[in-house]
Amino acid sequence: IADAQTLYARIVAAARRVCTEYHSDSWDNKRVTHRKECVTSTVESAVRAANHPVLTAVHQREVERLASLAD
Repeated sequence: IADAQTLYARIVAAARRVCTEYHSDSWDNKRVTHRKECVTSTVESAVRAANHPVLTAVHQREVERLASLAD
């Protein structure tokens, strides 16, 4: 599971880099929202493409953790 967590962290970091470059560093609320949506979509696509059950579980746990923070 440690390898999957490391891979997941790398996927998230890469998505943040790509989406930040694409959506600029502006703090405009619309751009911030688009950047977050870009990161979420990019991570989900990468996890789905990897098609690895442990990586999928790590991702699902993170999604649930973030959802619980939003409550």
